[in-house]
Amino acid sequence: MSEQNSSKTPRALLFVAGFCHFLGVSSLSTMMKSLLSLCFLLALGRGAYARQTVDVRTFGTYATFSSTTATTTLGQPTASLDEVQSFKNGEYVTIFHAGPPCRLSVPGAPAVTPSVNAGGLGTVSARSGSAGFAYEIVAADKFGCYTAASASGSTSTGNALGVQSISIISGTRTDNLQTIETAAAHGLVVGQMVYIKYFSTSDGSFEGTWKVYTVPDRTHFTFLSSLDTRAGASTAFTGGTMIGFNANRISWTAVPGAWKYYIYGRTAGRFARIGQSLFPYWVDYGSPMNDNQTFPAWIPTTAPSVGANDHLTSRIVFGGGTKTLTLATDAGASLSGVAIKSDDGPALKAAASTTNGGRVYIPPAGIILNSYTLLNQQFFTYNFDMAGSITLYDTLEFDGGVNVTSSNSPPSMAFNWANTPQFTGTAYPLISTASGPNHFEKVALNCTALNGCLDYAAVADDSNINDTFEYVVWATGAGQTSDCIGQNAIFATGGFSFRFRFNTFTTSPCGPNSETSVGLSPIPSIVFTPRLSDNTPTGNVGIQSSWFLNRGAFDFDSGTSNLGVPYSWMNDAQTQNSLMPILQFTGTGLAQGDFAIHGINPADYPSAMIANYTNKPVTGISVSEITAVQGGKNFFTGNPFSGVVGNNIQTSLGINRDVTIGGATTSFIVDGVFNTQPAGFTPGGGNIGFQNFNAVTSIGNPYKLFVNGTKPAAATCSIGSGGAIAPDTTYSFAVAPVWWDNSVGGFGPFINNCRTTSENRTITIKWTDIPGVKGYYLAVGGPNGLNASGPLSPINTCQVWGAYHPATSTSFVWTGSNSYNCGGSLPAAPGGGPTMMNADGFYAPQLLLTPVLFKNLGTSDNFTIKMCADCTLSNPCAGGGTGALAKRLNNRWVCN
Repeated sequence: MSEQNSSKTPRALLFVAGFCHFLGVSSLSTMMKSLLSLCFLLALGRGAYARQTVDVRTFGTYATFSSTTATTTLGQPTASLDEVQSFKNGEYVTIFHAGPPCRLSVPGAPAVTPSVNAGGLGTVSARSGSAGFAYEIVAADKFGCYTAASASGSTSTGNALGVQSISIISGTRTDNLQTIETAAAHGLVVGQMVYIKYFSTSDGSFEGTWKVYTVPDRTHFTFLSSLDTRAGASTAFTGGTMIGFNANRISWTAVPGAWKYYIYGRTAGRFARIGQSLFPYWVDYGSPMNDNQTFPAWIPTTAPSVGANDHLTSRIVFGGGTKTLTLATDAGASLSGVAIKSDDGPALKAAASTTNGGRVYIPPAGIILNSYTLLNQQFFTYNFDMAGSITLYDTLEFDGGVNVTSSNSPPSMAFNWANTPQFTGTAYPLISTASGPNHFEKVALNCTALNGCLDYAAVADDSNINDTFEYVVWATGAGQTSDCIGQNAIFATGGFSFRFRFNTFTTSPCGPNSETSVGLSPIPSIVFTPRLSDNTPTGNVGIQSSWFLNRGAFDFDSGTSNLGVPYSWMNDAQTQNSLMPILQFTGTGLAQGDFAIHGINPADYPSAMIANYTNKPVTGISVSEITAVQGGKNFFTGNPFSGVVGNNIQTSLGINRDVTIGGATTSFIVDGVFNTQPAGFTPGGGNIGFQNFNAVTSIGNPYKLFVNGTKPAAATCSIGSGGAIAPDTTYSFAVAPVWWDNSVGGFGPFINNCRTTSENRTITIKWTDIPGVKGYYLAVGGPNGLNASGPLSPINTCQVWGAYHPATSTSFVWTGSNSYNCGGSLPAAPGGGPTMMNADGFYAPQLLLTPVLFKNLGTSDNFTIKMCADCTLSNPCAGGGTGALAKRLNNRWVCN
């Protein structure tokens, strides 16, 4: 499709559609119907034409990539090359900074705040130190212009940056408060995140990442956890190593129109390029954590004193293959020795702007973008069919919904899908989206910078963004060992919904490719943070059948929002070499988690899977089908979680309070019933399922807790003479216990049948005594309990208590005239048992008190009862006896 014809398609389509509308409201004669039909055919044909596949190569992609330097003259469309290249007429080039003037204002001096990491991307202010740091800021727009550097901002109270390690002497746990003693001054502050290294202490339950709760002195600090000595947690450990992260948080006033910022520092007078940010702040962790980043070739390596224009991106009109190119656009600046490069960005934009929703084909050889490429055709959606990769040295932005898929189906491989077309390169970010919905499938987002990557940025004021990623590989760091701060994605939109299915989330390690790198960077790869403009939190998130490697992790940052994190879920996740928890909750806002987690299989390195780095307990977490963390380490870490519900957990949770666990099994439990031996296997025993209610359990009034009684034996029956029961009918009977709150227990079987005759119409029913009952419910049915009902009342009444047989009876003679069947449906399940507790009290067949010695009676509250093993029968109690029941009355123990 030619560019000229394609540009006319929308107008032609609108004209045809309008003409059809005119015919539609005219008189529908036979001729009009024919014309109307023709109009619809024309409209459909033009619509199909508009939505057909277009090949990006037909819109001016380069044949041979070319790059050299050039000279431009303000107001002239020529570019004089320093050497002949393979540029061709009709292709596009970008000449750095030869475009329109920069209209951005110079940023103000930044504020520098010595800080420490508080979990995720968060920081809190650090203790004052004595190190000096200074920074300058350069603002840039999307299309290549940048400003002069700002005035410097500095601090003289900083600290040594990056990882800080210190030895631990010992620690204790009281309730759920851990107190740690360090071998030297630790320099910690309240709210800081610290990592007690795995396998470094004598008790692994103290290991993990935690939030500092208090700092009593220079060598002690405390943290809270979900492990509590009152629920059986261990109380002490020795040894260990702890690390924290010192940083400087640099912030400044946002520059109107700026797309991102470049940060220069860290020593006054030597302002080297060290970072970039989409936000008006940046956190510097120093060297080596911030080393080995890749920046655009056109951004100065030292702080510039003057700014530069936008790039000149234009089509070659004439002169291809020579040293003088005539472009379609005049230069905006006179420059010499400036870089000129082949650029497929304009060709991609032209192709994508041709077809609204039609496919844009990316060939197997791929394309290269050297300029910011903004796809923002109004009311358009984009559809990419990628047979090859798009290499990005500047960002590709979709301002309109996009569907991206590849022509390659993902083969079956662990952690990756081979030969998948990629969005690759070193642009920061590779992809930006400003609206939606967006769908990416069977592609990779692979930033190849060694550190500081950002694959995907959704930073926009659009609560309707709805992103879906299927069979997507997210990668940073190029497989090297310096990827400490690279990220897969940042979502700051307040969007509606985000779905990840069959994804791989991976970074390269920050340090050696071994478990020694666990915890050496606090930066997670994917962050959901509130929208900048109004603090609206992210929409709900679903993660299905995905892999997490190295720093691959999701951070749900509530910021300062009181709306919390909306409902989200993770199902079927595999980790490999995880260096941090794959689900993290951060921020200072509402800590409502509302997160359902099913099927996590950690592998290789020891690391907790879920972390609370907020300042409050995270609530609303449900976990199930969880396998063991390597080394038996805790699944949860950080500040306490509240109200966790779990099922079939096969690992140490790291929670023994405010948690309900069901469906778990163990290798062996001696429960005294199914397993009665102290070791080994008991016939009829085996693994016992259990539920753990380490939480406050509320039972609504008038509900109750009860223990089922044993199942009653089968009732027997015999036929006798006389009586008025229906003749020639088969009956069967069953009994159920009636307990002390008038609840009915479980029924015995209907297995004994009796048949009346015309002479024998009396039936005697007998049953086995059940100790401790209040009475019996007698049920009657046809053969083997067919259509059973009841109760069969002993005194011709259906009112409780008279409809039940007394506890002293074990038989009943039914004549047909002395009783009648109340005809009620039988209870489907037991309503009570021999041991019950409700608002009225406690019912039990016996009460066994654990004996205590006289010397250990203590000073309990009045009306307390204890079994004193060596008391005498006296008032007050005294020792030296053979045992007595001790009652606390009038502040003394009475044993008479």
